[in-house]
Parts: sequence; structure tokens; C-alpha cells
Amino acid sequence: MATTPTATTTTPAPRRLDDGFRTAASRQPDAAALIVDLGDRIQTVSFAELQGLVADAAERLRRVVGHDGGKRAVGICCRRGDANVVGMLAALRADAPFVPLDAASPDRLRFVASDAGLAAVFAEPGTLEDLRRCDV
Repeated sequence: MATTPTATTTTPAPRRLDDGFRTAASRQPDAAALIVDLGDRIQTVSFAELQGLVADAAERLRRVVGHDGGKRAVGICCRRGDANVVGMLAALRADAPFVPLDAASPDRLRFVASDAGLAAVFAEPGTLEDLRRCDV
């Protein structure tokens, strides 16, 4: 009777999105990481610029959620654009789950923020006042 050899395959460890971003930033720091259409102009953010913004924001988030993340969620309340990407990557780097928040839906925003037990909210100036009105 013939036997089928069993091959052991090594599955690469899963890569995190923020690890892939850091790799890309180190390989091509001057390349465009984001190109954002702001309506009246196009904003281009290089990998190096984005890396700096993410590192600063992640450090601020770590002060709130702890260095191990503790799985304390961070709300992200930004309009589409670079701040949204910075918030998501910073939360990942701080090892914290993130919850997208929509300031345009105040009742939903209050419910989601309360239900998620957010440790912090990453917001841009344009959405900060909306959050205050919603008591988040």
C-alpha cells in the first residue's frame, strides 16, 4: 500500500496592516502614500510625512489606552481624508481596536460610542464640535 507523503508547510505569520505600512514607508519615504481630493485641491502626503503623523498620534493614544493596548477601543471620527487614515493606523500601532464613528448621525454615534466603551476618540477639528454636541 502506497502512502502519501505529508509535507509540512510553513504558513507565514500574518502581517498587520501597520507593519506593511512601515515597510513601505522605509522603502520609499518620498513616494506618495495618500492622494486626497479635497474638492478645491489635491493633497498629497508622502510615506515619510504620514509615518511621522502616525507615530505622533500612536504615542498620544498609548498614553490613554496603555502600551499594551489592553484592547480598549479608540473611536475614529474624521471626514474622509488623511486624518482618517492617520487615526486608523495610529490605533493599530497603539495595539488598540478602532471603531469608525459618523458625526452626521448623532443618535447612532452616541449608541456606538457608549456600546464600544471607548477609551479615546481620535477626531479632527471639523468633527470635534459634532462630538461635543453628542456628548461623546
